[in-house]
Amino acid sequence: AYLLLNDVAMETMGRHILGFYFSKGFGANPKTLSEVADFMIGQGSGDKDAFLNALRGNLEQYDSAASGKIPDPYGKHVFPTPILEPNPQEFGIFEITPVIHYTMGGLRMNTKAQVLTDDGKPIDALYAVGEVGGGVHGGNRLAG
Repeated sequence: AYLLLNDVAMETMGRHILGFYFSKGFGANPKTLSEVADFMIGQGSGDKDAFLNALRGNLEQYDSAASGKIPDPYGKHVFPTPILEPNPQEFGIFEITPVIHYTMGGLRMNTKAQVLTDDGKPIDALYAVGEVGGGVHGGNRLAG
């Protein structure tokens, strides 16, 4: 999954904040949609023209929903800014991946999120959920 921002959205979120993420290598700052496609498909993987056409189509659909011309097919109701209009001068793109967050002590659990006893046996019907089970914070945390 990717978070794609245009120049208007980057201004709204705060360029100084995004600059930190760019400096750490957590995102890219392409100037064109073609460069966005390059970032998303990687070097030499996939048909760039087909991917770029699909990407442009998806973003045009997003913009149509943002302007109220069509209902959003996913039920989205809040659109901070269209992506392609007005003619963006640059983009910010970030790959969004789940990672296990850290706990400072806490519950031991297995890969099924079952809480374990001191001897490593699952406690019946007790599962670690929410922050106690980790999290989905990015690689910008000390223990992320």
